[in-house]
Amino acid sequence: MGERYAGNSGIHTTRGNAVDTTNGAGPHNIQMFVLNPDGTVLHCLPGYWNPQDLSNELSFARQLNNLYVNNSMSPADKVKTFGSMQLNHIRQHSPDMVARSKLQHFDMKFEATHRLHTSDFIKNPSILDGTWSPSSAAAFRTTDEVIHERMAVRPFLSYSHFDVGRFADYGQHTYDKHEDSLDENGRMVGDEKVHWIKDPQVARAERARMRQLKAQSAPKVYVRNYGQVKTTSSASN
Repeated sequence: MGERYAGNSGIHTTRGNAVDTTNGAGPHNIQMFVLNPDGTVLHCLPGYWNPQDLSNELSFARQLNNLYVNNSMSPADKVKTFGSMQLNHIRQHSPDMVARSKLQHFDMKFEATHRLHTSDFIKNPSILDGTWSPSSAAAFRTTDEVIHERMAVRPFLSYSHFDVGRFADYGQHTYDKHEDSLDENGRMVGDEKVHWIKDPQVARAERARMRQLKAQSAPKVYVRNYGQVKTTSSASN
């Protein structure tokens, strides 16, 4: 939809490699909302999440919904309890979940070099001292912790008033990890060695398509015509 907070990454096709990632990776590309039927936001998880951890967070969202529909509590008490539940849930996360919630290295580097003293992901700026390396990971807090803290100050907002851009704002907007050029051990390989991963002709065609998409600056216009969605370039209208 052209939102400024939307991210940009390499094209991932149905023929591409499937890879594992960390909780919260890709926050600008995807945000998973859990809503009450009236459109009230109970929880939001930016980025991708491990299935086990996602299930845990969805169960927590059900508890938040029970709080929301509780008619025996005042609105003020619900708001206070909402915040407490979000912060308390952090302490219930397993060590494995915490380990799966580390920022990706390029996101750590972005936070360290652009938001050293303002990022809520950095718990110890003195470790970084304006620089970053993989050994500086101890200076960072994990995504599972930060997300609950951000939700704690957004109690029962309507979806239309939820500030998605600020909530999901961490890490780089643009990145490409080149997953389709990795071998079975996660090492980068050349095109001549990836025939078992992807047909080279297909790989070349996809790279050409990526260059063509980047060259097209005209926005897309979507129109509904007799129940079908057709895409036309505004440059040709």
